[in-house]
This record gives sequence, C-alpha cells and structure tokens, in this order.
Amino acid sequence: MPVTPSTMTTTAPQPKAWLPDEVGPVVIQPVAAESVAISVLGHTSAPGSVDAFRVPIVTGDPAASWVAEGQEITVSASELGETGDYFHKVAGITVISSEMAQDASPDIAQQVGAGLGRDIARKIDAAFFGKRADTTLAPKGLGDLTSTGTVTAGAHWTNTDPFVQAIYQAGAVGATLAAFVAHPADALALAQIKDQTGSQRPLLGNDPT
Repeated sequence: MPVTPSTMTTTAPQPKAWLPDEVGPVVIQPVAAESVAISVLGHTSAPGSVDAFRVPIVTGDPAASWVAEGQEITVSASELGETGDYFHKVAGITVISSEMAQDASPDIAQQVGAGLGRDIARKIDAAFFGKRADTTLAPKGLGDLTSTGTVTAGAHWTNTDPFVQAIYQAGAVGATLAAFVAHPADALALAQIKDQTGSQRPLLGNDPT
C-alpha cells in the first residue's frame, strides 16, 4: 500500500493535526499496540488547533461540620488545580523506492511502518518510565514526579504483599490503581511464585478448576 506524501503542521493557526487515513493503520495503530504505557493508560485525541493538554484535578474537598439547628453553616470550597504539558513530538522517517512499495510482497509499507511504529513505542515507553532530565524535547516521565508514594518490595519476590500495600496506600490519598507494570525480569519472578510450598501451581495463574 503506497503511502501518500503529506505535510503536518503543529503550530497555530493551522487546524490540521492528523495524518491521512493511510498512515493510521501503518504507524499509529502499531504504536498503540506495542507501547506498554499506552496499553496501560489508554490514549485520547485532542483538537488539532491546541498545543497543550490540561487535566483539571481536585486537590482538596470542601469541609463539612456538625452544626446546631438554625446555626449558620460555615462556607467552604474545593481546592482546584490542574496538571498538563505541551505536546511533544516523536517521529521517524525512512525511505523506500516506489518500485518496492508497489511490487513487494508482503506489503513493504505495512512492514516498514510497523517497524517504525515499534521503535516509536519504545521511545514513548522510555520517556514515560524514565526521567526527562535536562531536555525539554521529551515529555516528563515518572522519574520527574515528586511527592509520590513508594513501596519497598525487597530484594526478591516471595509474595504479592507489596501490591496489596500499594493499593491501600493509594486508597489512603483518594487514588485508585488501575494496573501494575513490571519489568520483564520481575514479571518472570512473579509468574514463578507458587501458591504454597511444594506446590507446582502458580500463585498468579488461573485456577484450573
């Protein structure tokens, strides 16, 4: 499938922010499928005329109190804030001849696009799980966050207690955890934990009954 050449502008007042339909299946879909961060968090679209994404947050609830009948109720208000960032661009470019694009089987554009999508996904994950440091080209990562809760799991995995602690620790500040993400080495170690001493049944496996 030949890819139609196109130009995308990202500065105002140009309203066009999306690539032609051909590019979605070739690059965008592989990125969404391969990225761990996107798989866990999901993704959303934004109008093409904006250059940043802001999320409103409630940092404090209004206060209630016991009052006598007829007593004036003290007025309070929610504490509101926001978090967000400007959009950042991760991109790659590769060249194939028109003859190869038209004659190759399987579809070379799909194969090259999928490869580019996989590497874009790796870059997104590296940025998300890492730290931006001194550059502003990449977005902030988890390493840039402050005032976050931590749980010490120890040197070796022996049970799922750290996950239980994380769930309740998050709940204590009004947060709900949707998923856990593990390094492949940790995922393997967790998958090998048995449900009891001498058993061959994995602790995190499906119940065969």
